[in-house]
Amino acid sequence: MSSAGASGTGPQQKVVLNSVVEQISPAGAVRSGVNGATRSRRPGSLAQEAYVSLRDAIISGELEPEEPLSEVALAERLGISRTPVREALARLATDGLVRTSPGLGSRVAGISLTDINDLFQVREALEVLAARLAAQNSRFSTEDLERLIEQFTPFLTTGGDPSFDEYYRLTGNLDDVLIARAGNRRLEEALRDVWSHSRRLRRYASHSVSRLEAGAGEHIAILRAVLSGDLDAVDTAVRIHMQNSRKALLAKVLGEHT
Repeated sequence: MSSAGASGTGPQQKVVLNSVVEQISPAGAVRSGVNGATRSRRPGSLAQEAYVSLRDAIISGELEPEEPLSEVALAERLGISRTPVREALARLATDGLVRTSPGLGSRVAGISLTDINDLFQVREALEVLAARLAAQNSRFSTEDLERLIEQFTPFLTTGGDPSFDEYYRLTGNLDDVLIARAGNRRLEEALRDVWSHSRRLRRYASHSVSRLEAGAGEHIAILRAVLSGDLDAVDTAVRIHMQNSRKALLAKVLGEHT
């Protein structure tokens, strides 16, 4: 259902971070309202701003795996002190997105083959459970599932020029629909954490037209299985999609490192 580190803080990092938190002033204030007035921010709020912007940049791949993260440089880019940056990096380390070593500082966590295998094992277990719960929930209309089938169908044969952005928007919609139908808040929290890590991997496979077309067919199979209420079919459809996605990603990553 539903990505070689650079040294230092390069131009790309500057653009990314400024664009994400461009409203933060060097004095730690935030411009708000149509008149551009400033209002002060609590330290905890600044740490949250830094956390969100850095997390988004890491997940999107704009801060690349193994890229060093200097507290001083990041504080300058964000226009805040080092303390909220340090707090943000600590949270990101807990999330597994940043690695910090004594005396060596922090860097964006790398992506290893073990990471990929571990992530897909967890995704498969959680997504099978979510799809099974969704299939058993009769309180929802079937219109949203049927609409998604219609929207995925053109991606079965794209003519070699698909919109990857639109495809991933649909996979996100599918995730949202199934997790809503599953009706389990704890499961949703776990899945959204896993999905955020999965988005980091898209840069490895996002330009594979053949994989996109195959994935569209797999998503349609999942939707049809959920609509049928056949739990064995749901299990099979989700597991096939997870296994094929994992194989395609590993093939791409191994190809880049040979």
